[in-house]
Amino acid sequence: MSTNPLHSNEKLFTRQLNASEYISVSNLLTIESFKAGHVFAANDARLYRLQRVGKIQQFFLKPENEKERAIQAIKPNEWFNYRAFFSGSADRERFRCVADCLCWSLDRQKFIDLLKQDANLVMALPHNNDVVQILAACGGLRSDDNAMPDLRKVFFKDELSDDDFLKAAKIIRAGKANRGEVLIEQGGNHTRVYYLRNGRLRARQVNAKGADVRRGDIWTGMRANATSFIIEAINKDTLEVIDTTRFWYIERDDFQKLIKTEPNIGTFFRPTKEVDIFTSYKTKYPWLKNGELVQKDVKRHPWFFWRRVIPSIPIFLIVLLILFLFFNEPLGWVILGSLIGLPMAFWVWWNYADWQNDYLVITDQRVVQREKVIGFLDHFDEIPIDRVDNITVSVPDWVQKNITGTGYIKVEAQGVSSQVEFNMINDPEGLKNIIFSTRDFVRARKMAFQLKHLREFLTKTIEGFSQSDPAAAKTPDPPKTPYQKWREALIAKWKADLKAWFGFRKYVTITHWKTAWEAWKPKDKFVDGKNIVYRRSTLHLLVEVFAPLMTIMVYSCIFLFFLYSEISTGWQTPLLAYCLPFSFFGSILMVWFLYKYEDWRNDTYVLKPDALVDNYRTPFALRGTRTVQTGYEKITNTEARTNGIWGWFDIGDVVLKTGADGEIVLNGINSPRRVIQEIAKRRDKLEEDKNAKQAVDRQREIGEALRIYDEYVRTHDRGTLYAWQAGRADE
Repeated sequence: MSTNPLHSNEKLFTRQLNASEYISVSNLLTIESFKAGHVFAANDARLYRLQRVGKIQQFFLKPENEKERAIQAIKPNEWFNYRAFFSGSADRERFRCVADCLCWSLDRQKFIDLLKQDANLVMALPHNNDVVQILAACGGLRSDDNAMPDLRKVFFKDELSDDDFLKAAKIIRAGKANRGEVLIEQGGNHTRVYYLRNGRLRARQVNAKGADVRRGDIWTGMRANATSFIIEAINKDTLEVIDTTRFWYIERDDFQKLIKTEPNIGTFFRPTKEVDIFTSYKTKYPWLKNGELVQKDVKRHPWFFWRRVIPSIPIFLIVLLILFLFFNEPLGWVILGSLIGLPMAFWVWWNYADWQNDYLVITDQRVVQREKVIGFLDHFDEIPIDRVDNITVSVPDWVQKNITGTGYIKVEAQGVSSQVEFNMINDPEGLKNIIFSTRDFVRARKMAFQLKHLREFLTKTIEGFSQSDPAAAKTPDPPKTPYQKWREALIAKWKADLKAWFGFRKYVTITHWKTAWEAWKPKDKFVDGKNIVYRRSTLHLLVEVFAPLMTIMVYSCIFLFFLYSEISTGWQTPLLAYCLPFSFFGSILMVWFLYKYEDWRNDTYVLKPDALVDNYRTPFALRGTRTVQTGYEKITNTEARTNGIWGWFDIGDVVLKTGADGEIVLNGINSPRRVIQEIAKRRDKLEEDKNAKQAVDRQREIGEALRIYDEYVRTHDRGTLYAWQAGRADE
């Protein structure tokens, strides 16, 4: 029998065990023998150490055909089966005894029971990604410092069950950051949540004035970036590592995959104050994007409601007085009073609902104004917050100035007729200051994020300068001879002829007819590659084809009736004289129907990755076509309008205001707010790509300038560089 494996405890403990710990763990070890050909099962969660007797081969099962793939042989006195021991499942990892083997074994559950009784032994385990499940099973993840709070309580609420925490512990990882590193950059979209085991982070922020201010330090035992982890909010602080830091962290994508299978775990994650505020606003304003934080929301002053209701009260009282004077029967009072009171009650309710439906919301991404009149219109305007250019504040009348203290505000963006207006609100000056401060902060945040990439690039460029000469340019290929050019052209022509010869086959394939059907299929929205194509709603199509469709149905019934009459009487009318008129008028009706359908199908609104295209085509191009294309960067204001009965079906217009092209209207769209959200998403993506490209261009220019300077310094001595200064001084 070999020596006790605890004498060499690599990968199991981080320090040498004391006498009591050594004896406690040794009592859990047993010796087992295995025959040649034995394969350790996937649910075998024991940890083994091979003695000098035997030979073991490690292999993996391929998921597609379940064939094994050999990896390596286990050496004597080496631990194996770590994956199953630490996580509880071997997954695809397997071990096979090539010869008869003798091994030490350590049972997983007995080891966990021992760890629950000895906290010092828990701290002797290596705190890495492998032992997360063991640490979770023995009472919760803790730091190297025993005074640290339980990681389970920091991330999750106390009501989380042990089984659910073991499932969540599978996605908790260990990490490390050295001093001077930037863990999170302001303005980015870093969605990890961190828990510091030891070390220190410093939070800095570029404020609305462009100053880099210190926001505070994050110490051992504190959680960081939970808001961005939960709701994908843009990082508001830069976290810089002050002291070398070790931490636990969870990736947002891993957590989202987990809560899809275990939704109850997501409800127990401990939120932040900002998350609670976002959740309440999300319930109030369902159109909020994920991570969009509301800075201020306002409604009109109650005087907006009372100024409409108060004038109607005397009229109502006068009518009641007339009833009492001219009608002596109580029943008449009740009936006529109800007939008058119900419209009055409806008038009060309608005005109250109109007052409550309108609002102005300022978020860290946009300024939104909603104007809704029940049964008539529903307008939804928005302007990106970083494009706000001018704000006008005014007081329209004496009542608002001296009694209600309200006013009128108009927010204008960079462009033509790009504005949001809202009247009768409290403290319009304060609201203007909030909009300007939010705009300046968002602009400063974007600039800080762009400068981060520039700093990284300059650091790499300066550190990468070498004194060696640049590599020689690649020798170009020799020019082609006339024969080679003729031969390549001939081969290309033969290929084109063959392709054209067999091109007819595409018309007899199922794919061709499927494509043709998709083109003519009555859909008001479909995806074409990276493009999203919208048409007017199918309800508009039904309205347009209703007349020809009903006429065709009536005409068909008449035709069948005459056909039945002719057959029942022995068909006395000549066939040609009977069928020709019906066929002629039937063809006219069919052309009428196809004309209306084509008029609906031809008009499309295409959202490309970089531009919006409005295609107006007359049926079969009889009166020509018109195409308007505008880039998303030109759109300064968006508005969703739903008016009248169409608003009951969430069908309306999307109005896009641009600086150059004026106004583009997408008529009769289903769910216009969702269309606006898709446009905003593509506009933001295009702006990010544009900023990234501009940053790369600036980096290339600065890098080239630095290289020229470095080359000039290397090829000229210091005296030559500053000779012009010496000459000027002599003068």
